[in-house]
Amino acid sequence: MAEKTRISLSNIGKKYKHWVIKNVSIELSSAHHYGITGRNGAGKSTLLRIISGYTSPTLGKLSYFQENDIIDMHSAARMVSYAAPYIDLIEELTVSESYSFHAKFHSMQPLAQSLDGFLDGVQLKTHQDVLVGDLSSGLMQRLKVGLAILTDTPVLLLDEPTSYLDSYGKDWYRDLLNRHSDNRLLAIASNDQFDIYSCTNIIDIHNYVPASADIAI
Repeated sequence: MAEKTRISLSNIGKKYKHWVIKNVSIELSSAHHYGITGRNGAGKSTLLRIISGYTSPTLGKLSYFQENDIIDMHSAARMVSYAAPYIDLIEELTVSESYSFHAKFHSMQPLAQSLDGFLDGVQLKTHQDVLVGDLSSGLMQRLKVGLAILTDTPVLLLDEPTSYLDSYGKDWYRDLLNRHSDNRLLAIASNDQFDIYSCTNIIDIHNYVPASADIAI
């Protein structure tokens, strides 16, 4: 049985010129799906970046645990798969090279342990020799999201995963996520109900009230 992963955020705040989020305390755990919602500018993406370790909070503490053991943040980074509009792929690589480069540093789900399996999973076999920079926005999004979902990590973070996807691409996203999200800690930042269809725990960051909105599973 996989070890249980837990992420704890205690009194988290992030300030740029102004406070984007403040006094956020939540706990997230394995086998649960979390939707982070709120109006534009409310701090959805900021909160997801903090959860990932991609951005440090101005205030508060982020902690990762496996079972009851605290994990240092360097090790925690290897536990996370993350896809977001602001995380770029290397445009000078082909689709196949992008997979091979990624797979050198990350364990992949069984489906994606070979190039052919990965290309089938993301339905980009006919584009395997195309430079990432030459992909349409929809196909590039499919590659980004596919790499995240098909990386074998206990934590999966997605920011607006169906942006740029057409109806066919959205169906692909839902099918792939259904097959590769069991037992993972999944957090999705989006206001699109299609994106967060599987999320039974909703964190409305715009209306977040620390005293009543904490989620402890």
